[in-house]
Amino acid sequence: MIMKISCLVIAFLIALTNAEVIAQQDSLLNKINSLTGREKVDVLLKIAENTRGYAPELSLEFAEQSLINASELKDTVLILMALKNIGLTYYSTSNYEKSLEYFTRILKIQLDRSDNLGVASAYNNIGIIYDELGRYPAALESYQRSLDLKQKIGDEGTIANTINNIGFLYNKTNDHDKAYEYFNRALVIDEQQQDTLGMFNTLNNIGLYYFHQQLYDSALSYFNQALSLEGGLDNNYDKAHLYNNISNIFLRKGELDRAIESYQQSLALSEPMDAKSRMITSYKGLAEAYKRLGRYRTALDYYKKQSDLKDLVNIERNTRKITEIETNYQIQQREKEIEILKKESEIQILNLSKNRTVTYFLLGGLILIFVLASVLYQRYQYRIKSNAVLESQNKEIAKKNIDILDSIMYAKGIQDAIRPDPDILKTGFKDYFILSQARDIVNGDFYWLAKIRQEIIIAVMDCTGHGVPGAFMTVMANSLLNQIVIEHGVISPREILKTLHTEITTTLHQEKYNQINTEGIDIGICRFDTDTGKLVFSGAKRPLYYFQKNKLYVVKGNTQSVAGIFYRNEPSFDEISIQFNQGDTFYLFTDGIIDQFGGPENKKFMSWRLKHQLKIVQPHDMDSQQEHLEAEILSWKGKNEQTDDILMLGVRV
Repeated sequence: MIMKISCLVIAFLIALTNAEVIAQQDSLLNKINSLTGREKVDVLLKIAENTRGYAPELSLEFAEQSLINASELKDTVLILMALKNIGLTYYSTSNYEKSLEYFTRILKIQLDRSDNLGVASAYNNIGIIYDELGRYPAALESYQRSLDLKQKIGDEGTIANTINNIGFLYNKTNDHDKAYEYFNRALVIDEQQQDTLGMFNTLNNIGLYYFHQQLYDSALSYFNQALSLEGGLDNNYDKAHLYNNISNIFLRKGELDRAIESYQQSLALSEPMDAKSRMITSYKGLAEAYKRLGRYRTALDYYKKQSDLKDLVNIERNTRKITEIETNYQIQQREKEIEILKKESEIQILNLSKNRTVTYFLLGGLILIFVLASVLYQRYQYRIKSNAVLESQNKEIAKKNIDILDSIMYAKGIQDAIRPDPDILKTGFKDYFILSQARDIVNGDFYWLAKIRQEIIIAVMDCTGHGVPGAFMTVMANSLLNQIVIEHGVISPREILKTLHTEITTTLHQEKYNQINTEGIDIGICRFDTDTGKLVFSGAKRPLYYFQKNKLYVVKGNTQSVAGIFYRNEPSFDEISIQFNQGDTFYLFTDGIIDQFGGPENKKFMSWRLKHQLKIVQPHDMDSQQEHLEAEILSWKGKNEQTDDILMLGVRV
């Protein structure tokens, strides 16, 4: 009767959809609770394994229940199976921290049992996790320990798996020739053993070898051989990896529609099981494919999905916790050694119990222990008091941080309120965009607009610093520009810059030689006559880019900032006039874009790359141009923090 109930529960669960499984969880647990002993654990383990691919949270629930019941039975084999189930589920969801914790527990148990086959398997799995984390020396050491044990005990069935893993590691570290050698060794063994999963993974890895050699047709041939074996596999995690590899080939060959289709097939396998590492690869590839197709909004959506998922995985946090886990394991090993030494010491003491010297020794030891205990107790009390003080200080710091954040958010509201209405641009231009990305909450980059009769004044400025100091400067600059242009009627860009320089220098008392205040502004400013199409530009360390008949022209600003440094002679700024025609475009921007670090070599974006991107987007409307530039900046930045505030204003005449 017990076996009938367990089989019905498993069959019922497997037949349900993901939503139905979650809805029926409680009732299933109630049915399983009618089972007892090993039968109950077997059912829980089977359900955990069957739900791992599409309901990982539910799989964990059943696996953890199996671990509790196996521990109560004190059945080591069942405990190991439960730990492995939990570790694999965490691995499939890219939670490598928790996965390593459980496989380390497995390794400890297998070492205690002197089970060489189990130890070899545990080392292999730990190597895979280190590999995923990019800790390649630790991964290679674990793989090598696993391989040495497997060769020692003659475990032909799984030797190929570890050889394959070593080859994959060499491929990642760009030692491709060595990787190819290991892959071929593994493939020979897989074919001898008729191991479908092994052949699938090895063919996939050989395909990756050719991919890194840029021999795309050869790579695709091996990927397709692996694909022909997928019907006999029930491993969606590895299948998703293969589809991503095939997609990357299509992307490199420019077959964008096929690349998108293949990436979507990978997502269909990885999303239900929340396989984050596979999903990140797919999102990145889809973003690149859609960007090449000119569908910038869709590309930006996928870039954001990739970025959000990377933040969620948080590899650095996992690495710190993994170190703690390793340390705890080493401590446990030391404690075990100490325990053995204590037992040996006790035996010696019993053998010499009648010896008076030993008695004195023991008495001295007790006194020493008492003294040590007293010292430790005092330190413990001191630590309690110190922790209480630290906790109080932390609460006070947290409160102050909240107050500061509230103040900064209020300052942001003020800064947003004084920002000019961008609709002023609609009165004289066909189309425009304003791309603004603050590095912090408040912004040190600012744009300013005014309409004086038929002329529009446009200024884009980069104030010294970013965050709160920069924001203060933007408020002052905004106020002074209102006075200079709107109240006093100065509309010549050159004269506006000279007057602004004088006003800031006076306001901040920078004319004093001992003054350490060096705040200034880099600014590009232009006056556009909406009747004639004539534009007059002047710049302080900021250029003007403009396109006429799809040809790029660059007007450099003067090499000095507005204010910041006291000049004995009044600084001079050049003015240049340009005649614009309908359809021409021009751009004013701060240096935040070209100074952003990123890319494969973690270098600055640079002005030549910005010029190239602007040439690409010229045929498109201004909204599409903004979407393309945002996607390009996000892709370039990658995991890096934003270097500086970013601001660009683009206009089509």
